[in-house]
Amino acid sequence: MMCRKILAVACLVLVVLACAGPPLITAKAETNQIYWGAFVGTTRMGYLPNLESFESAVGKDVSIWNWIQAWNEPDRDNVAAGYYDCSEFNVTTMNQCRNNGIIPMVSWAPLPPQSSESYFYTPTMQDILNGMEDSYLTAWGQAAAAWGHPFFVRLFWEFTGSWDGNFYALSNPAQFVQVWKYVVNKVRAAGANNVSWVWCPADVGDSVATLQSVYPGNNYVDWVATDVYPNQGQGMEPEVTNIHTAFPGKPMMLAEVGYNGNNMDSWWNNFLTNVLPNQYSYIKAVVLWQDNEVSGPTPNSPSFDVTKLAGFQKGISSDYYSLHVYSNLETSPIPTIGSF
Repeated sequence: MMCRKILAVACLVLVVLACAGPPLITAKAETNQIYWGAFVGTTRMGYLPNLESFESAVGKDVSIWNWIQAWNEPDRDNVAAGYYDCSEFNVTTMNQCRNNGIIPMVSWAPLPPQSSESYFYTPTMQDILNGMEDSYLTAWGQAAAAWGHPFFVRLFWEFTGSWDGNFYALSNPAQFVQVWKYVVNKVRAAGANNVSWVWCPADVGDSVATLQSVYPGNNYVDWVATDVYPNQGQGMEPEVTNIHTAFPGKPMMLAEVGYNGNNMDSWWNNFLTNVLPNQYSYIKAVVLWQDNEVSGPTPNSPSFDVTKLAGFQKGISSDYYSLHVYSNLETSPIPTIGSF
């Protein structure tokens, strides 16, 4: 899997600083300033009952729901859950989002097969440029256009991480930029102008110059992002500041955030009510990653312990974080809160 999720931990996670933050102060008085969301469950595509259990456990509804779609893969997880081919545009889950006022975020890329999965292939960047994925990209774009509502696509996420295989951008920055533009152009040519494209490098301390070398340009990127996992040595800095320095005109999200450690209650509460609103006010969306492999049992598991969520529950209850009220959102690219 493109993401480097290797730790099995015991509870729900939310990003915090790698070291102790400043004294706790209350979040800014402004309300509904930031989208918040989650990836919840053990299947790539996500499962609505897991999300609803999570929302019930934390006491607040999400505004973004993230899931993964692998290109050309009949995903075993989705077959088991009764879904169709993972690679297809999933109208069912998109409608579940829309009907519940949630904005979909599809993390979308060719992923390598596991050892037992020999029935699909992972294209290279050159394969894409050679047109080998054209029919798939066109069909996916046509389906997205037919659905017709705004949603995020996090394309080739964590592409500056060395674990990213065929789409490790730093192996050939110019080619990566070319491939990004090629994919976006194909999807747009199919009529899908309702996609907000999220450019999400890995949190590996990329310099401003490195980030600029793999940036496709403002016409091909709507939001910038990164994934933050302090337990794996990937904290807020320097990645977040460098991205904002390189592209100050783009809204930023933390597209995956995760942490488990000592004093979690105070860390979560400090992050949500102090660090994020007061030190990183330009971050306009934060998305939790929570699954069995990374963050402990899912919310509908008997071993899920809601008492370990107290700090997160308290912090996310702030009106600073908007719940799901987006059934009527029709603006694309998706704006930051307060501008529509």
